Amino acid sequence: MATDTWNPTQYNKFERERAQPFFDLLALVRPEPAMRIPDLGCGTGRLTRVLHERLDARETIGIDRSVKMLQQQEDEPGLPGLRFELGTIEEFPGGRGAFNLIFSNAAFHWVSEHEQLLGRLASSLNRGGQLAFQVPASHDEPSHLIAAIHSRC
Repeated sequence: MATDTWNPTQYNKFERERAQPFFDLLALVRPEPAMRIPDLGCGTGRLTRVLHERLDARETIGIDRSVKMLQQQEDEPGLPGLRFELGTIEEFPGGRGAFNLIFSNAAFHWVSEHEQLLGRLASSLNRGGQLAFQVPASHDEPSHLIAAIHSRC
């Protein structure tokens, strides 16, 4: 796994900006009884808790590649059916028809090969399952342009 460069303190400074797209996406989800949901790229897990509670899910798995981000959940009270795991979107094992909903807020832009990824995720949905994700259009933002330049060095 790559070096963990995520900083939860810095990440949380922009929680309000990150939360609105999350709530917009959540509003599009069709709730079902006893849902099983992975939240791919869950960050600190704060919004994963909201997802789990709002949908009254049977099981929600918050998955993130950053140990530092996931450690933010260690001091939070446990919720039945909610857990967090270290992992990447690219290596998410899925499982044929295993989930009612696959959710991801502002994380897919960090991975490549979207066509293969979306196909694999779609096969992990049960009949009538939902794939809910949003990708910010930020490739022309200074932060992304600088990161692209440095990644070529």
